[in-house]
Amino acid sequence: MLNQKQINHKWAEVKAGVRNLWGEITDEELDEIHGNISLIPNLVRKKYLQTNEEIDRNLKLLLDSFDNETDKCDLLSSGISSYQRSPLGFESPRHIH
Repeated sequence: MLNQKQINHKWAEVKAGVRNLWGEITDEELDEIHGNISLIPNLVRKKYLQTNEEIDRNLKLLLDSFDNETDKCDLLSSGISSYQRSPLGFESPRHIH
C-alpha cells in the first residue's frame, strides 16, 4: 500500500485514474481534497449510484496499480514516470484513428 508521501508524489496520476473511473468528478473537486484519498468515496457517492463496496473495490484496484517499485520510489531519483511504462509489462498498442 502506498503511503501518503508516495500518493502526494503521484497525485497527478492518481487523479487521472480517478477521473478515468469516475469521469463526472472534476479536477477542481479533486484539487480541493489535496490528495486525501479517504475523501474520494464522498465525491463518488455525490455523483454515482455505487455501493460503498464498489467504490472501495475500484479505489483499491486503482491504488494497487501504483503499488510497485517504480511508483514507490522517489520521482526525483528514479527519473521514470508511470506514464513511461505499461502496467501490463509490455508496450500497449496505439489506437488507429
